Amino acid sequence: MRIVSLLFVLLVCIHLNAQERATRSFTTKNGLLSNDVSALHVDTKGRLWIGSKAGLAVQISNEFRQDSISIRYKFNNITSITEDADTNLWIASYGQGVLYRNKKESKLFTISNGLVSNRARKIKIFKDCVYVATNNGVSIISLLDKTIKNPKFKKSADYPFEVTDFFEYQDKVYATTINNGVYEVTISELVQVSDVKRILSAFKTQDALYLGTEEKLLQFDVLKDSVLGSYLIPYVWEGTIARDEILSVSSGLYSNEGGLYSLKGNENKLVVSKEVQISFNDLSSLVYDDDRDLLYLGTKSNGLLQVEWNSKIKKYRNFGKVYTSFVLHGKNFIVSEKGLSILKGEELITSVPLETFKKFQVKKQSLFKDIPTRSNHFYEIEYTTEASKIVFYKAVVEKNKIWLASNVGIFKMESEGELESYFPIHTYQFTFFQGKLIETNPYGGVRIYDDIERMKYRYFSETSSVDIPRDVVSIDQDAESVYFASALDGLYQYKNGNFKSFLSSGDFNEAKLQKVVIANSSTVLVATDFNDIYRLTFSESKANVDLAIPHKKIKGTSIDFFKIYEGKLYVATNWGVNVFGEQEYYFINQEQGLDYSVIHDGSFHSNELYLSALEGFFKIDLSIFEKKEMKLKPFVYGFKVNTIPWETEEVLKVFSKPTLPIELSYSENNLQLYFDVLRVKYPNKLEYYYRLKSDEAWINLPETGRLDLQYLQPGNYSVELKIVDLYASQNNTYLMATLIVKPPFYMSIPFIIGMVIMLFFIIFTIFKRRIHLLKIRQQRDREFEQLKMKEERKQLIFDRRYAEMRLQALQSQMDSHFIFNILTSLQYHIMGDHKKEALNHLDRFAKFIRFTLEFSSKKAVSLQEELTYLERYVAIEKLRSDRDILFIIENKDEICLDFTSITPMLLQPFVENSILYAFPPRITQPKIQIQIYQLSDCIEVVIRDNGVGIDNTKERVNWHKPKGIDLVKERISIIQNNLNREIEVNSSNVGTSVHIYLSTTIS
Repeated sequence: MRIVSLLFVLLVCIHLNAQERATRSFTTKNGLLSNDVSALHVDTKGRLWIGSKAGLAVQISNEFRQDSISIRYKFNNITSITEDADTNLWIASYGQGVLYRNKKESKLFTISNGLVSNRARKIKIFKDCVYVATNNGVSIISLLDKTIKNPKFKKSADYPFEVTDFFEYQDKVYATTINNGVYEVTISELVQVSDVKRILSAFKTQDALYLGTEEKLLQFDVLKDSVLGSYLIPYVWEGTIARDEILSVSSGLYSNEGGLYSLKGNENKLVVSKEVQISFNDLSSLVYDDDRDLLYLGTKSNGLLQVEWNSKIKKYRNFGKVYTSFVLHGKNFIVSEKGLSILKGEELITSVPLETFKKFQVKKQSLFKDIPTRSNHFYEIEYTTEASKIVFYKAVVEKNKIWLASNVGIFKMESEGELESYFPIHTYQFTFFQGKLIETNPYGGVRIYDDIERMKYRYFSETSSVDIPRDVVSIDQDAESVYFASALDGLYQYKNGNFKSFLSSGDFNEAKLQKVVIANSSTVLVATDFNDIYRLTFSESKANVDLAIPHKKIKGTSIDFFKIYEGKLYVATNWGVNVFGEQEYYFINQEQGLDYSVIHDGSFHSNELYLSALEGFFKIDLSIFEKKEMKLKPFVYGFKVNTIPWETEEVLKVFSKPTLPIELSYSENNLQLYFDVLRVKYPNKLEYYYRLKSDEAWINLPETGRLDLQYLQPGNYSVELKIVDLYASQNNTYLMATLIVKPPFYMSIPFIIGMVIMLFFIIFTIFKRRIHLLKIRQQRDREFEQLKMKEERKQLIFDRRYAEMRLQALQSQMDSHFIFNILTSLQYHIMGDHKKEALNHLDRFAKFIRFTLEFSSKKAVSLQEELTYLERYVAIEKLRSDRDILFIIENKDEICLDFTSITPMLLQPFVENSILYAFPPRITQPKIQIQIYQLSDCIEVVIRDNGVGIDNTKERVNWHKPKGIDLVKERISIIQNNLNREIEVNSSNVGTSVHIYLSTTIS
């Protein structure tokens, strides 16, 4: 067993001190321009500039943007980036010379304007000069007038004069080369001071100068031309200082060796594959951001790395899955899938592997094996479980003894790690209360062991009472009570020997719980399955419940651990760690290096939080949860008005002074404001809010870096941006712009005054016009009344004349000869003993007389009614004259006679004249024919007979002047005065035809 323990200690000790720093990797998949990063620079504004074969890019927050100026020049193969005192950037390219750029101007320096070579390796700024290292010497560019000087040097016929780097020492500039040694650089010439060759890089600390060569890293004294020390680190391409450490990057030209090296004093160490979490050795560049304590590493083919160098979160993966951890007597106890490890600081002093636990279980399991059975309501143990399958659930320290619950039972251990006892109890949740062990059965029931060493207990079955806990997932206790959180049945309490269910009593109605924590003697915090945290405050009579923290304020979907420590509530979820203070809120996650998926347990000690996770063991310095100064600097770099962008120079100029108002017309009210926030260490911890007026509520900004202001109403706006930093627990408000949206011309004061005056004038004009119109209307009304009276008089005259005409028409039908002849005919039939026929004729005559009287009283009848009347009239005439007259009616154009109006008895006079005067005795077959035609503007009625004609009047018997024709003409002229056609009468020896033209409308 000692051999196994020793091997376990050795295996863990190999990597114990290699705790991992928080590291993030960026590649082209994350937006990086290229995976070969050859040059890095952090400018005075906190922006990271990245040079590669693909060109120049800048990182702001989590976003990478390609530099527009370098795109314009098609500038790539970048080897060096630096910045002068006026914040102008100087960029070197191996093949395209040197690019100078700022906000307003840019210039490219090449062979064509004086550069010694276009293959530039390095740039250094010293005083008023820019020193350019090329493959063919040095060029010096003046910062004042941009002129170029090329110092002379002694050339070799065997190899080029390749300059690799510069360093400054005692107010002088020196250049390093591949083949020629070290040179002092003056304006006129290069003076050799050392013949150390194959130098790739040079960097200085406050006390020393370092030269990176193909074989070693040298500490060098340039004045004495001597090597003060050397380190077996080949191919060092670049170096820098990070706090108190000298860092350098190395990668072999011909072998897969290299990494990130840290030097402290005379010690050198490789820290690439463990602390920095990288598995490749092709590092080529680095830069340290002192302001944010971030180290950036460039690689030849694996993108960009960001390392939090002084991270307050330490991660240990060498333990594997960690179940729980705690501190006892100043030592860290870590219970993992490998067993128990005991640490003193960073040193592993003792370990107990799983095999040791298994052997001890086998040795002791027979002692109480008959007690924990299913019949005794125990959660059974699989005693044949292999050592590698042992899983630990929970650790409790009681009277300096360590109690470990596992799937093979509970182990009791000394504080030094020696196993003391074993108890065949399978439980997930247990505790010690008033010196007695209390353990829960996962399916229900609780045991209180009065003597655990002899397995003497009292069992409380969940079936005996609703107050007995079941499905317990969390336990916490103080001196007076034990609280049980159930996954399905709410909160339970054990106090004064009695159990109580808060769900059954109605004191607390939440059933699905995750955790329970005692805050103080009178307050308990409970986390539900839905991530709401409730506070239960106990008084003498009842528990007062309130929602302490709603789930919306907790980032995460499940709570793995929560505890109160030093007045703050720590809530670890599957997303990260939430910390709630009195007026503070913090949140950390994988962005700070806390990259776990599941937290098993947590504990506090000496201002540190220990988290046991599936991925290992985390140690968090609690000073990370202290308020920090916010050094953020938001600025506007883009502005669009109605989707039309402003020029970049104009934007930077206008928005550099946000208090100066920007005046916009009323139609320029759809704005997009693009902004960046500089010096951001953790971009994902920032939340953005904005408002347009100081008395308005803050509005969450859904899209980082863009502010959309749509349909702004005329008025004055102060656009403010509030940035909430969840890492620093701070929030700051920044004025981004002052906007004035002018009202439209129709809302300006002069226009409104003018409109009021115009409106008054219009109202006055309308009023005056109205009075005038009223007078005209009154005059017209008077004239109309007079005209109406005249028309009424005319109507009376017309009605009188019309009545006379109707009477005349009636008289024309009812003249004495007509009636006399009818009565004579009736007398003839009666005397001739034709009484039946006489009665029949008398009935027809009576109906005709009545129909005539009714017909004559109407002003208008249908043409069909007029024709029906004529048929009856002809029938009576046949009776009177005792002659068979053929009477025919023809509707030639299928006119709807029922809907054509006509004056009553208008056609009768013409039919009567034909009967009376057209048929002398020689006309044996008299015929009267009425034909109706539809013309374009009227209806034509033609009455034809086959009589002798008008000219043969001598042949007529009992001749009389034709009746009714003049009357008909007059009636047509009065009633149908819109028809201008006259009645046409055509006569010949074969008959007479009368053409009457009727309007379809009767006036």
